[in-house]
Amino acid sequence: MKKTTINYVLILLVTLLTTSCLTKQYVPFAHSVNTKGSKIYVFRPSNYAGTTGMKVFADDKFVGRTGPRGYLCFEINEGVHIISTKAEDRASTPIIAQVGKSYYILQVAEQGVLRARVRSYEITENEGNRLIERNDLIQPIIE
Repeated sequence: MKKTTINYVLILLVTLLTTSCLTKQYVPFAHSVNTKGSKIYVFRPSNYAGTTGMKVFADDKFVGRTGPRGYLCFEINEGVHIISTKAEDRASTPIIAQVGKSYYILQVAEQGVLRARVRSYEITENEGNRLIERNDLIQPIIE
């Protein structure tokens, strides 16, 4: 009886950990689509704070949630935009988008009080392309 209870608890724990930390995107995935605006990539290449999903917003519109080793790719219109990430705190990266260009934002998880904190900043196109070419990053689940 005791062994069965422990097995159920372990299965429940594994299920919670693997489903809560997935990368999910709630707007169309724009990686392979011909763009009429600008592409925004938001990368979270680290495994740190693996159970914390980090919510991503474009101008306060919920885009998706990054999990460890995940990324999002979405499209925005030309102009000034704020791409923000919310974990225990909120980090914002301003983007001045031009049609046909891609912008790359890196999320860095740090230790927080109750859960992970986040820092985000824009990286160069070369750094972004290097992250896209990595085989260990997980594409988002589109919902």
